[in-house]
Amino acid sequence: MLLPLVGGAFLVVLGEPILGVAVPSIMRDLDVSASTAQWAANACMPTMATAIPTGGSCCAAWAPGGSSPSPWSCSASAS
Repeated sequence: MLLPLVGGAFLVVLGEPILGVAVPSIMRDLDVSASTAQWAANACMPTMATAIPTGGSCCAAWAPGGSSPSPWSCSASAS
């Protein structure tokens, strides 16, 4: 269960710079201004900043023998 979550988090982190590089193509293909395309690209960052810790907290809560740490905690106690 841990490997898909780590892989997903890695792909999200990898996707952010790719999206930044793609902004000129997005502007051209969708015929939008630079500020609109940049706003759309930046909208992904807070979404992922919320989704990654929430997913980690859910994984810790539902892991066999795991405890449920605070979603904002940086470390979980091992049993």
